[in-house]
Amino acid sequence: MVEIYAVQATKEYKTFYFDRMYPYINSERRKHINSFLHIEDALRSLAGEWLTRSVLTEKLHLDLYEIMIDYGKNGKPFYNSTFGPHFNISHSGNWSVCAVSALPVGVDIEIIQPIDLSIAKNCFTEKEFKTMTCIADKAEQLDYFYTIWTIKESYLKAIGAGFSIAPDSFGASMNNHQILLTGDVERGYSLKQYDFDNGYKLCACSLDTQFSNDIKIRIPE
Repeated sequence: MVEIYAVQATKEYKTFYFDRMYPYINSERRKHINSFLHIEDALRSLAGEWLTRSVLTEKLHLDLYEIMIDYGKNGKPFYNSTFGPHFNISHSGNWSVCAVSALPVGVDIEIIQPIDLSIAKNCFTEKEFKTMTCIADKAEQLDYFYTIWTIKESYLKAIGAGFSIAPDSFGASMNNHQILLTGDVERGYSLKQYDFDNGYKLCACSLDTQFSNDIKIRIPE
């Protein structure tokens, strides 16, 4: 079963994340954290690392600091073991989330905020872009954009491709709450969108067909 976990990544927890997580990540990860121009980005990344480790400690019965997370060529994280679970991390706004499954999994969370919707020309199919532009209400346009975006990104993360595959090379749609992928996509993947914090979109994708109905909130402590 796909399980979704979430933790807040706000300045309220700055001391916690930098004291409890930063010293234990490898030098490459520290370099990545240090490259951020804004503290909020560093906090989201550290929060995702802490959340993932805290979940894996329960699954693997290891200490938090024994968990070694590596990254594939397209940036997908994995536990460096032949028996570890699959997982994926995403963060946006005040939240970091982690999806865990026995099978390949991807997750994407996005805060809904005004953007230049013309960028959809480069990541939506012609049909998706036309559907979006035909929506008269601007708020509904944004909602549609982030719905399709999180579907596409969660799928690309699940297959470990990242944006090495163009997001406009396949289609995504909703039909009675069922998510459909069309075009040149790998078969067998299921997707689920979650109602989360107000103003966010969250979607998970996996070869697993069962998804938890709730999101488990973790408190940094």
